[in-house]
Amino acid sequence: VTKILTLVFISVFILQAIARFREIGRRICEIELIDFSADKGKNDRKTFMIASRGEEILATVRRNLAVIRDKLGEYAKGTIFDYVDELSNSFADVTPNAITRLNMVVAKKMRQNTMQEVEKAATSSSESGEFKTEDFEVKLEPPEYTED
Repeated sequence: VTKILTLVFISVFILQAIARFREIGRRICEIELIDFSADKGKNDRKTFMIASRGEEILATVRRNLAVIRDKLGEYAKGTIFDYVDELSNSFADVTPNAITRLNMVVAKKMRQNTMQEVEKAATSSSESGEFKTEDFEVKLEPPEYTED
């Protein structure tokens, strides 16, 4: 009798697990591209330099992973989608602190390049007295890591 009860218990457990996996698969299959909203009204920064958008990109990855978690609902528990922050950091292979440091480096380089362009334009004489700064390129160097 105990063997039969054990087999019934195991069978019920296996059937519940199979039903759960099917539901997770069904919910993932129902996710559509339109579920991942893009902030299109946000100055259309897609054409802007990607190097200065680290935090924004990481936030978008996190937001889209949260959409998957929300679509899974209660079935997200026990899956990788239950840990959106850790998963987004893993997908991006960075931590939010690294993104912040990278953005500071990029901002500093952009300021330096802008100042160089302004100085160059100011020293060159122009008949109309106006000067135009040209597009510039930010060259990133490997970051200097400090112990945080």
